[in-house]
Amino acid sequence: MDHRQFDRFEAHQLDGPDYFKKEVRTAAQRTYPELKRYITDLKRSGFDISTLMVDLYRKLSFPLVSFIMAIIGIPFSFTTGKKGAFYGIGLCLTIGIFYWSAFEFFDKLGGINRLSPFIAAWFPTLIFGFWWCLDAAAREDVVLTLRANPFSSCFRRDYCVGSK
Repeated sequence: MDHRQFDRFEAHQLDGPDYFKKEVRTAAQRTYPELKRYITDLKRSGFDISTLMVDLYRKLSFPLVSFIMAIIGIPFSFTTGKKGAFYGIGLCLTIGIFYWSAFEFFDKLGGINRLSPFIAAWFPTLIFGFWWCLDAAAREDVVLTLRANPFSSCFRRDYCVGSK
């Protein structure tokens, strides 16, 4: 093996210290525009961006989780009946666990390219939102209607005071 001693070595095209000081942040720590730029840069470099694309779409769909869970839980808060209020609370918690599990399951399917990132991020919200629409349409006691008489507010038409 040949060794050569040198006093000075000039190297061109080396990365500067700023390159190594880059802050590495996860998708959850980035804002939507930052993540979109990061994904564009990685895509140009030829990296697999499927997981990051799911994270990008989840940034838009995740805020609706609270809204969907609230509108799904509202009918159960009024349904006490013979089973009691804790039945409704337990049912809401169970539905919430299923919703969160579906949200994470579809996230993983999108991350391994089994679903498109858009579908992986939005499908659980659409499933549970559609379920709420069907449930609300089937329940006439959930829909509140305004009547001419302000004292006749009720959940079901046949229990209203002053209804015909």
